[in-house]
Amino acid sequence: MRYLGPDESVWDPRFRAYLLDDPAERGTVWVRMEPESLRANDLSYQVSSSGVRSAG
Repeated sequence: MRYLGPDESVWDPRFRAYLLDDPAERGTVWVRMEPESLRANDLSYQVSSSGVRSAG
């Protein structure tokens, strides 16, 4: 698993139960989404030194 790591023994038990239990028994429904496009924006910013106030 990409985000949980390859060693299932160290996964949080909540994730193991959700991912590994019988979907018919738990009612789990898996959905695969394939976007037609992907958009990324750079949301970084630089803090202005004039906005910093001194204590006192």
